[in-house]
Amino acid sequence: MDIQNAFYGVEMADGSRWIIPLRIIAEDHALAHKRDFNDDLQRSLDATWRLFEEDDLEAADWAKDMIPWDHVESSAKQIRPPFPPVPNYDYDWAVHDGNIIEYSEIISEELKAAIWILSKYGCDNPPYSLSSWPIDEAHKMIQEEKGKQYVRKPSAEA
Repeated sequence: MDIQNAFYGVEMADGSRWIIPLRIIAEDHALAHKRDFNDDLQRSLDATWRLFEEDDLEAADWAKDMIPWDHVESSAKQIRPPFPPVPNYDYDWAVHDGNIIEYSEIISEELKAAIWILSKYGCDNPPYSLSSWPIDEAHKMIQEEKGKQYVRKPSAEA
């Protein structure tokens, strides 16, 4: 492997994958150790390349333990985007506040959702099946609210 043209790759917690030229990590390492080489940065860099070539874990350890992300971010290239967020219901259940609600409140929320769906997609073509009673109730409420007559076409599932 041509270590001087290699990259350090890292996968972040969000699933994104980034690469950073190993040269950036080697230069940081060499700068930190140049005192060991009578302040000769080139000799320190040569020794760093030898160290990284002998054991690439040295490079990985130096990168993650000694260099903050904001020092390499401008040189980093994202090669895989983050994964879509996945809900963590165990976490949400444990940390978010819940509340006690009456059944009538639940029905009210379902009706609001049905009204929103019908108003967005039209009364004849909701995007997915809802139980018939929220749609029937939503039609009734829309009729009362807007004073318009809506005609509901029978669904293909019926």
